[in-house]
Amino acid sequence: MPTIFVLFWVFLGDKAVVFALKILGHYLYGVKCEVFTDHHSLQHMFTKNYLNLTQQRWMELLKDYDFTIQYYPGKANVVADALSRKMLGISERGGVLASIEVRATFIEEIKAKQFEDENLNELKKKTVIGKAQETTLDAEGVLSFKERICVPRVDDLIQKLLTESHSSRYSIHPGVTKMYRDLKRINWWPSMKKNIAEFVAKCQNCQQVKYEHQRPAGLLQRMPIPEWKWERIAMDFVVVFPRLWGF
Repeated sequence: MPTIFVLFWVFLGDKAVVFALKILGHYLYGVKCEVFTDHHSLQHMFTKNYLNLTQQRWMELLKDYDFTIQYYPGKANVVADALSRKMLGISERGGVLASIEVRATFIEEIKAKQFEDENLNELKKKTVIGKAQETTLDAEGVLSFKERICVPRVDDLIQKLLTESHSSRYSIHPGVTKMYRDLKRINWWPSMKKNIAEFVAKCQNCQQVKYEHQRPAGLLQRMPIPEWKWERIAMDFVVVFPRLWGF
């Protein structure tokens, strides 16, 4: 019975072994194989005293195969290790190299619409002639304030940015302080903190779930009763009464 060597040079460790067995499972049933990995701790995966829930699920899959895990340092196989970290897929006829590039779409949209805002246009003119001290223009002509990109008030761009920073799956409804701290790293616009506070205050989920961390005010306390007439005198000045409907 031949021995099949499975080489899977990635950083994922035990996840990579499970993934390789799922992909090559139809070749490995009933065949003794060896798994080479550059993670030394995987050699002891079958002899661990404690396994978390994820590893217990993996053991149900791994017990169906007859294989042994051997440690092979990545430095000893530099060529294969370097190629596999850049290669996302391998076809039958040859290698297919692929790359993934992630860009923030909001940044590009802000740069494209930045000078549709009249206030930012005025600020840009002052920056060019040197009258604005804390604003700068980069090589692409993007206006920044204290090394933070200026966000224009056009096409509800600020509202979209607030919604993405507060209500998306990756933000999980932060409070005013945390949301302001995260946004001010790369963004700036006038009344920024005020807009963030108003946006969070209008969030229905935050109003229903989050609670105040202040101490309760307690019950109302009576004013002390004076012992003699004219001992305590107070005065309120009422200037304008609110208008009532129908009067």
